[in-house]
Amino acid sequence: MLATLATRLAEDLHSYIDERIQEIVRLAEQQDKLIADLARKAQEDKKDTMKLALPGMGSAASRGSLARRPQPTAD
Repeated sequence: MLATLATRLAEDLHSYIDERIQEIVRLAEQQDKLIADLARKAQEDKKDTMKLALPGMGSAASRGSLARRPQPTAD
């Protein structure tokens, strides 16, 4: 009887550990997805910030071909 109880306890413990491992794996996958989403959002925000910083300049400004030059002053 004691051996049966010990076997049952070992099976329950093994089952519990497996469930916790599966939960940890699920949470790690969820965390990876959230990190990827945050990285993607940060990249989009960076692009949006660049667009706001250079209004009307378009993609040529991002290549540096339309850099502002100082205008001569009439003295």
